Amino acid sequence: MSLEAHGLWFGYTPGQTVLRGINLRVDPECVLFILGPNGCGKSTFLACLHGALTPDRGNVRLEGHLLSQFSSRERAKRIAFVPQIHEPVFAYDVEEFVLMGRTPYVRWFSGPSPADRAYTREALSVVGVSPSANRPYTTLSGGEQRLVLLARALAQGGRYLLLDEPDAHLDPGHQHQVLSLVDRIAADGRGVIISSHNPNNACAYGTHTLLMRDGAALNWGAPEKVVSAMSLEQAYGVPFTEVRDEAGRRAFLPGRPPVAARRSG
Repeated sequence: MSLEAHGLWFGYTPGQTVLRGINLRVDPECVLFILGPNGCGKSTFLACLHGALTPDRGNVRLEGHLLSQFSSRERAKRIAFVPQIHEPVFAYDVEEFVLMGRTPYVRWFSGPSPADRAYTREALSVVGVSPSANRPYTTLSGGEQRLVLLARALAQGGRYLLLDEPDAHLDPGHQHQVLSLVDRIAADGRGVIISSHNPNNACAYGTHTLLMRDGAALNWGAPEKVVSAMSLEQAYGVPFTEVRDEAGRRAFLPGRPPVAARRSG
């Protein structure tokens, strides 16, 4: 019952390789953060993992079977993807928008069933946006929209949840709100993969981390083994300083060392 990548290579055009032989395994209750600089292949890797792109070499396996053997409808029942940016064409009500997550279960020429609507209401309740059910999605703040996108993914019912930079452009409070919800989702038995630029979130909320650069995996495993000042500098090309609080929790500051450290030198 895992989602696996085996020797994944991909390029959009000949001679322009984006992914270079990546291996990965994600199990239920795992929260994997993918870290790496812009253009390193994080979003492309997610697209290969949920079937939007087909790798040039290697393969993706879902529950022991090649992902390519599943129809798009069957893939959607097992893997839910939440994009980084979503700009709807129409101002759907929040509940209608989340109900779209049930599309893989709706038969041709039929409408959503009472069960589909029940899944939708439950998903709205889980993420805490039920009071906004009748508001147009386009009137919500960025943080509220991220929660609604999560609700739609939950309504979809997949065993695996892929999130493309869910913590981007959010204030610390909304980041905590979204990632704490992700943590609870994983505890209920789902596997979660998150692309991110924030190593501190990876350390605080992740069970595993994949560190990428130039389309290749530098390292992957538990955050305490993968995320360090040295590995982050290797990935991003700038120095990092590690700091710890009294409880031993780690955080990483990019760029120059803190003012006190510079003065003491």
